[in-house]
Amino acid sequence: MIFTPTGEADSGTVEELDQYIDAGIPVLVYQSSKHAEGSGIDQNQYWNLLEFLNNLESGKTFVHQYNSLAVFRELFKRQLSQVMNNNFAVNPEIHVSHFNAASNNSLISGEAKQLLINAAQDPSGIIIYCVTAEGTRISTNNKDFSEPGNPESELVWYNALEELTAHCFVNYGDIKSQVYKMTREGFEYVDQISIYF
Repeated sequence: MIFTPTGEADSGTVEELDQYIDAGIPVLVYQSSKHAEGSGIDQNQYWNLLEFLNNLESGKTFVHQYNSLAVFRELFKRQLSQVMNNNFAVNPEIHVSHFNAASNNSLISGEAKQLLINAAQDPSGIIIYCVTAEGTRISTNNKDFSEPGNPESELVWYNALEELTAHCFVNYGDIKSQVYKMTREGFEYVDQISIYF
């Protein structure tokens, strides 16, 4: 929640983030995509928070989505490593690579690889996750992967999408919709494993 205005910004947290961003300090922002339970949610605070997150994204500060503690841990671990490599390395010529073709070919499941490779070929580099009355549809590159109404198929491809998110190969592209965008790490991984396909 946003809480109390400081006179300079909508809250102390917002003011601090603004100061870090203005100073060029790396900022990692995370938002749970799980639905908040309970009736005690202040709707004004909720919409203020969504507006704040949208403003961050429009200012090129990416808001990372997660839907489980395990995904959050993996996201934070990998992204903190990236920040350290990109901004605080003693020798800027030294970069810790996340990928090695031989050891990482089996990093994710076959379904996750298939989804990622197709997302890399999609003109917009996106994966669409859509829940309707008919079931869950996961699609990219003009192809449907999950079979709506088939619980086993839906679970297999949802888990594949979770894998890609956990490894930072895709990220939420928009907090108001369920569109996932390829990341630099995702494209790099596809390049590394392409020799096996």
